[in-house]
Amino acid sequence: MEYKRAFLFGCSWTSFSYPTWANIMQKDLDIPVYNWGWSGTGNVAIQHRMVQCDLLNKFTEHDLIIPLWSSWTREDRYEEEGWFNVGNVLNQPSGSKYNKTFVRNHWRWENDVVKNATAIITANKMFPIWKNFSIAPIDDDSALYDFYQEHLPKIHVWSIDKSSHSYQVDDDHPSIMQHMNFIKKEIYADLKITMQSSTEESVNNYQLDLDDQLAKLQKKYKSKVKHKIFLHVANSLWEKHNFKKHPQFDWNGGSLNPELFKRLK
Repeated sequence: MEYKRAFLFGCSWTSFSYPTWANIMQKDLDIPVYNWGWSGTGNVAIQHRMVQCDLLNKFTEHDLIIPLWSSWTREDRYEEEGWFNVGNVLNQPSGSKYNKTFVRNHWRWENDVVKNATAIITANKMFPIWKNFSIAPIDDDSALYDFYQEHLPKIHVWSIDKSSHSYQVDDDHPSIMQHMNFIKKEIYADLKITMQSSTEESVNNYQLDLDDQLAKLQKKYKSKVKHKIFLHVANSLWEKHNFKKHPQFDWNGGSLNPELFKRLK
């Protein structure tokens, strides 16, 4: 493969409680792979993080840069501990700062169109992005969207069949198996490379183990597994199945542990 480094960006479809496409590629490729995903963020934050990453790492034409753009109804703000990550502002509890009052007073779809389209167009003008993906299609026939649409790059929408999830839990994220298949079909096929058999084995074993533990919990409690418990179980299996967690990259290299980042460099 011609690339010497890989930088991957996105929201919780890129950084989650179990390994995502980014983590699988970290394990599989023989080049440094940096996961700059940040759960709950939107496209403004993704574009801002690409700028931060470039300032730290100085992108070149030899870097594999792939954003998995998020849904457009998100509000990105940087606070003391990093990006304030709550996801869709139209689906927040009453206690959130992005509650119904905020939505009524401040949210407008037109504003989402302007800021999201600008973020994606700007990122593609600034950086040698290999391929653009998105977790959600945009279906809008407004004149405002039409103005930006012809300038947006080709974006490949990653759609998943939620009914194919084998575990009984309320969660809309792709399964780890779907993450692996996404890599094979949408990334490796174009790069003309093949996933290592050891990586496939780790992914398969992770999914089997997760399914088995969730099935036991479901049988025990005779109901769907609560989401927090699902995340806890998924989070506990990383090392067992030979996946390594990496620091949460930010402008200082690793907001959770800057000293660790210095050693990684």
